[in-house]
Amino acid sequence: MIADRVGEAEIGQYVGYLGIAMMVGTLIAPLLGGVVLAKAGYNAVFGMTLGIIGVDIVLRLLLIERVTAITWLEKAEDEPHKEKQQSDLEHNTRGQVVEQKESDVQVQPVNAGAGRRTKLPTVLRLLLSRRLCVALWASFAIGTIFAGLETVLPIHTQEAFGWNSEGAGLIFLPLTLPSFLGPLVGWICDRFGPRWPMAVGFLCLCPILTLLRCVNYNSLDQKVLLCALLTLAACCFTVTLDPVMAEVAYVVTAKARKNPEAYNGAGNKAYAQAFGLFNTAYSLGNTLGPIIAGLIKDAAGWSTMGWVLGLLGGLTAVPVVLWSGKPTRENQQ
Repeated sequence: MIADRVGEAEIGQYVGYLGIAMMVGTLIAPLLGGVVLAKAGYNAVFGMTLGIIGVDIVLRLLLIERVTAITWLEKAEDEPHKEKQQSDLEHNTRGQVVEQKESDVQVQPVNAGAGRRTKLPTVLRLLLSRRLCVALWASFAIGTIFAGLETVLPIHTQEAFGWNSEGAGLIFLPLTLPSFLGPLVGWICDRFGPRWPMAVGFLCLCPILTLLRCVNYNSLDQKVLLCALLTLAACCFTVTLDPVMAEVAYVVTAKARKNPEAYNGAGNKAYAQAFGLFNTAYSLGNTLGPIIAGLIKDAAGWSTMGWVLGLLGGLTAVPVVLWSGKPTRENQQ
């Protein structure tokens, strides 16, 4: 919907607002769940969840998509001119009508042949793009690191600090606040491209997550250190997730401009499929991340879990630097 509504030169900035919703929604869930569980009990958590789902359903039903709105506007504009068009048609001669039909018949075989030039499905053509594959791997890495840390963090705070569900939920607050920098990061991607923000974010995740090994006993200094490291990690998540989503849109726009017939004109259909691939990769990371992080923590401890997730971020920076996109000429201008 965002790609269909705004131009390529501003899509990164608007994707930043989407990143705020994704990060805040994902991180505020443990915070609210822990507080509600401690204050109101087990059943209240499910009541809150069902209420949010109900609001989401209502908003989806009230949503008017751009295609539907354009159809309504065109009908409203055509009604005043309808009578005039009918009177003009009455003055047309029968020979002009037959001539128009013959011209239409001659045009139809050309369009039919043009539509059959490309046989590969849109999804396969997208997967053949090296840039898109790098973006999908980056989204998988972000989902794995993020979900793994989100799963193990409450357990470690309970073991190290003795916190209950309320304290374990509040520790996610430092991870939430930096997500509001998303529009600024998106604006930078629109002007200078997503390559270097992604590369810097993934590289910085490596030492930050490795330093989590220093948080291992109960003291005020350790709590402050943990909050500081989580805030820095959240900045890295923002600097990587928003450019990845923008990169997906950039890839489709570039391919649609190069081959408009194969990508359905402006590429609206390809946008939906490309972001579907992004959601698949990110969801796969969210599924495997808790399993990987939990197994590593049980087998080798909190310290090993931190540097393994950091190593994944550092390695992801390599293909990002080599093959991710550069700013387009329109964005540079």
